[in-house]
Amino acid sequence: EVSLPWPGGTVRYLRAVVVHPVAYRDHPDVRVAAQAWDEHFHTRLDPGARIHATATQGIRHVSAHCQPHPRTGHCTLVLAVPSAWFGGGVIAVHVRAATPTVLFGAAAATVQVGSGAEAHPEHFVGSVTPHFAPMAPCVRSLVAHVPAHPVLAGAVVPIRVHAFAERTIESTKFALVFRHAAAVAIATEAIVPTREDVWAYQTAVGTGRLTVVLNRKPDGGATSRMYVNNSVPQELLVVHVRILAGTPPGDLFVEVHVLELNAPTPLDPGGQAIPDGGYVLGDVYGSQSWQAVAGVIPVVQDVVQAVFAAPINGVGTLTNTAPLTQQPQDVSFTALYVWQYAATTFTVAPISNCTLLDPTPNADTRPGVRATATPACVLTLTPDVTFPREFLIP
Repeated sequence: EVSLPWPGGTVRYLRAVVVHPVAYRDHPDVRVAAQAWDEHFHTRLDPGARIHATATQGIRHVSAHCQPHPRTGHCTLVLAVPSAWFGGGVIAVHVRAATPTVLFGAAAATVQVGSGAEAHPEHFVGSVTPHFAPMAPCVRSLVAHVPAHPVLAGAVVPIRVHAFAERTIESTKFALVFRHAAAVAIATEAIVPTREDVWAYQTAVGTGRLTVVLNRKPDGGATSRMYVNNSVPQELLVVHVRILAGTPPGDLFVEVHVLELNAPTPLDPGGQAIPDGGYVLGDVYGSQSWQAVAGVIPVVQDVVQAVFAAPINGVGTLTNTAPLTQQPQDVSFTALYVWQYAATTFTVAPISNCTLLDPTPNADTRPGVRATATPACVLTLTPDVTFPREFLIP
């Protein structure tokens, strides 16, 4: 049995960064942005190369792998955090590279991914904190579940409304109210009744406000009598709310106005009597538990967590032929921006700033080498560079 390397570069260098240092119960993913190069800093890699990531909490672990992009060598690893990890300790994240081997003979054309921990040791990338906020008991009232994780302007976020009571809700009237009305939009088609077999729904959308009326159907059957204690949530509906583009970062406050609540007789939400023509505040649960007060949806502005770069043609070694040809020799780069909150981890764009300031073997500042940023980062070797010379471009 003879092992031969797959044509193409094998992973020699690996860079990785944890995209966001916190995992949330409603967004239980750890994302790792990674980029790989071969020994010559080419980002055109072996087509079977993989990058592996492992997240550990104590003796528990989860893993994932990704295939580097065929030209830029980058990829995103997504590690699903089990629900049991929330409330536990810090999660450690490690990465390693794996290179396939083609086997000839009895195992012809079989590709084995990974060549052992000794050849590809794991490297610590960073830590992630599992965010944990226990839900406070909701006593005979309504609770709106809002996102615990930060959201971007322009995002559509689900809000789920539950009721807690000793019996099935007979009827209720409530409103979701957003203090910054100009920051949200609620479409009628974005309102999803979850138990139309039990309740008849009426909804009205206003500016920054959704009003809902529910009445139990006479033919609701056994399902309408399934709730026998206050600890069992009764999901009433889901509404998908759009945070409008241009909304500034900050806390977006949302309130639950309980105007009526019967199960089957009138209830005092949270022990507070509903005044005639008025309302009592329900609960909100998100990044923390708010009882009978306004809750918060955290709106953030996206930030660049890291910037990777790659030669546009994937070739990271430039041999200086300018003195022979008397023609300048160029290589262009592109930037890979790693975003902390966006659903798409990487975006590709021209590099806006391109300088050669680092006097290391990988960046030459001698005369005859120049860098420009228009229209993209371009490294140019001019004929007066001493020949021969090889430039590694990480």
